[in-house]
Amino acid sequence: MNQATQEDLIAFEKRLTEIVNHTTPKARFWRTVLTLTSLLSAMLAYFWFIDPETRHTQLLDSLKRHPVFALFICSLVFLFATGVHKKIIAPSILMARCREVLADFNISCDEKGKLILHPVAQNT
Repeated sequence: MNQATQEDLIAFEKRLTEIVNHTTPKARFWRTVLTLTSLLSAMLAYFWFIDPETRHTQLLDSLKRHPVFALFICSLVFLFATGVHKKIIAPSILMARCREVLADFNISCDEKGKLILHPVAQNT
């Protein structure tokens, strides 16, 4: 491998690790937000279901009696409508696509963006 190729690979690896390091904290933040919102919604749904008045009232009246539950359901809908689930899986999609492209050059990468060079099969 010549010097120019090595420098290109080092620059590519550096840029790839920068991108991964930039997207991972955002994904972790949105994963936490979505997890907490989902868990609280599930807990509040339990209290909504065990309310004896829920069976005898219409849906909107029941939700008016449980405004916090209604708020969390609306926030879950808002999170999914704004694409938070795409923000969460963005780093893994990026790495999968990079691996797919790099496979043509006998190169792979780990989850942190570090390149892994595979030996080239030689014809004998």
